[in-house]
Amino acid sequence: AGARNITLTAEPPSWACARVKTLVLIRHAEGTHNEAEAAEEARPTHHLREEHAALHASHGKAWVLLHAATGDRYLDPILTAEGERQAERLHAQMAALGVRVDAVALSPMRRTLQTAHVGIPQLRAPATRPRVLATELLRERVGPYTCDGRLPVSTLRDSFAHVDFSQVGEADTLFAYGKEHGDGEALKLAERAERAARWLLALPDELEHVAVVSHQHFLRAFT
Repeated sequence: AGARNITLTAEPPSWACARVKTLVLIRHAEGTHNEAEAAEEARPTHHLREEHAALHASHGKAWVLLHAATGDRYLDPILTAEGERQAERLHAQMAALGVRVDAVALSPMRRTLQTAHVGIPQLRAPATRPRVLATELLRERVGPYTCDGRLPVSTLRDSFAHVDFSQVGEADTLFAYGKEHGDGEALKLAERAERAARWLLALPDELEHVAVVSHQHFLRAFT
């Protein structure tokens, strides 16, 4: 997990003041799917079965994240032990720097939720905990890999009861019907990133400093 700051500014009408948000961009810490890809890259196993070799030919090391290869093992994956340590280091860095956080906006995936709650110091203080807003706009590029899917909101609420999931549907219809991988991927991600920026700028003025916890492909498109 790592963090960096950017500032969003909306073009105001001639009679209005500019609306500005300072964002702390955080990519989630290592998940079990990242660990699986790294293990496959270090010690390839696709050659052991013909059907796996065919999947590897089309998807590279990510073949291990396909349902045809590993079922739902990596559906909405959680952090690894190393990922938890990465989030703890993020916590220490943010605390040492005194990073201001008025709200947290995040992808509704377990790895982003876990990274936020371990890594952002303000979320460990229930009495002064800032608002935590989940939105599909910040989720990872929606591809064919099970790690791109999420659990139902009712299941996520069991572990993250104070997160506002009101803008997230119960079922993961995006994973079922809204794939972004492949042709037109860059444009689809760019369009979603623009919608996310507008959504962030529309947050109430008092939420000026927002920690955004998201994913590698999406953050590349966002920045």
